[in-house]
Amino acid sequence: MRRIAVACLSLGLLVSLSGCSNALVGTWHTESVDPPESAKVFQLVKVTFNEDGTYTAAATQEGKSRQSSGNFSFDGFKLKLEPKDGAVRTYGATYNSFTDKLEMTTKHEGEKIRAVLAKEKPEA
Repeated sequence: MRRIAVACLSLGLLVSLSGCSNALVGTWHTESVDPPESAKVFQLVKVTFNEDGTYTAAATQEGKSRQSSGNFSFDGFKLKLEPKDGAVRTYGATYNSFTDKLEMTTKHEGEKIRAVLAKEKPEA
């Protein structure tokens, strides 16, 4: 019985990790940044991930609005953004399918920054 439970859990994990990039398809907005003062350095205001692996984003960087677009990949643990006009950025990232929240982590000047993004519901 224990073997069956382990097999089911393993299968569930594989299914949940396959096609991880597709789990992000949609529009997201930043719900919180910790520590809060880190939002002054860099914050994704809104980002849209598309099925074809591209993204568009609106961000603030040091108080200035900025638009970005490019390609993305997500493996369930890391989110990689490859903008057309800038440096590649890789974030620690986990997606919670129950709450439709994406938690991203990075470091800036040795300090850990954690951002939580919420998925916007499509209009009916």
